[in-house]
Amino acid sequence: MREQTPGHDWIEEFKEGKERAFKKVYEEFFYPLSYFATQLIHSQPEAEEIAADSLYKLMEGYQKFDTYQHIRSFLYRVTRNHCYDVLRSRHRAPRQDTSLEEDAIMDHDDLVINLIIKSEIMEEIYQEIEHLPRLRRDVFTLFYLDGLKMEEIAHQLGINVDVVRSTKSKAAAQLRTILGQRKFLLPLTLLLFKSTD
Repeated sequence: MREQTPGHDWIEEFKEGKERAFKKVYEEFFYPLSYFATQLIHSQPEAEEIAADSLYKLMEGYQKFDTYQHIRSFLYRVTRNHCYDVLRSRHRAPRQDTSLEEDAIMDHDDLVINLIIKSEIMEEIYQEIEHLPRLRRDVFTLFYLDGLKMEEIAHQLGINVDVVRSTKSKAAAQLRTILGQRKFLLPLTLLLFKSTD
């Protein structure tokens, strides 16, 4: 019997086509694949469609996959290729300006590898965000992930801007403490969630 990666004991059930294992795969990969695709094509709704499509293709051929690494490699490869197709179609579109950043992504696999690593680290960070108290989680998500301004967050949540500012700082400090205990995440955590007003 193959040795399974710790925490990925659903592989055998996945190979048998069990729905519970499919849900595990979806929970584990949908967010990082969406983040990865968003970084490539800069459209979150389209990126989420691509991630869902990649997972659907995986589940259609579930019997072919017998290791976690095989599943992971397939999903990122399919997602990357789909993103490349989107970028190419944008370049062919009339009156569409060619993006130097998109050209660089398509020409350099190192950039893609870095995005995959960042996507998986972001998934760990996202899991910890889900454990924040509700107001901290909402403020943090709206500011850091959705890119809203303080005033917009205050209006959306019906609270004072000063409360938004202090809540954001507390949430960032809490995450830095939690994620700082994982030494490999500390540099990225400090970079992403540095104190800003």
